[in-house]
Amino acid sequence: RKVIFVDCLKFFKPDTIVETGTHIGETTAYMAKESNLPIHTSEIDERYYSYAKLRCQNFDNINIYNNSSDVMLEGLRSELKDKRVFYYLDAHFFDDLPLKREIEIIHKISKSYFIMIDDFQVIDDAGYGYDNYGKNGVLSINYIKDLVEKYDLQIFFPVMKSEDETGYKRGSIIITSLEEVSKVADIATLRKVK
Repeated sequence: RKVIFVDCLKFFKPDTIVETGTHIGETTAYMAKESNLPIHTSEIDERYYSYAKLRCQNFDNINIYNNSSDVMLEGLRSELKDKRVFYYLDAHFFDDLPLKREIEIIHKISKSYFIMIDDFQVIDDAGYGYDNYGKNGVLSINYIKDLVEKYDLQIFFPVMKSEDETGYKRGSIIITSLEEVSKVADIATLRKVK
């Protein structure tokens, strides 16, 4: 995921990064260091928010909000409107799964975006872990299929097989607007879903 993130920065050249689900700020700090771009990130849990604030206190380019992801996205709508934005969606932890609402808001904000969703099922590689919330939804293509069709979204998965991955081996997916497909085609770490 780190290599994919760096590749997306190189080819997409975003103006800003938006993360949902700050948690303890580990990914936030990594993205801030690698990109040096402005980062907006939200964490709904007060304890995690406080920890992330402390962890990221030396980064001038990080703005952490203690609210839900959809509230943050709506609040940033005018600021992000004409910008190229890389979205890292990771606000799936509690009973409320905001992923569909996040994608809807993102599509209304801008027509030029990259979305990376963490903990997502890689359909042809069972070695990658993903989140399953039972009746609330499974982070899979089927869960977002209606939005993919509605907005003609383009979907990409990692090229690297889970057996070659390090760390927690969590799946991820890249979703992009049709306008950005040519840039993704140049990213060797991603492959298009047929």
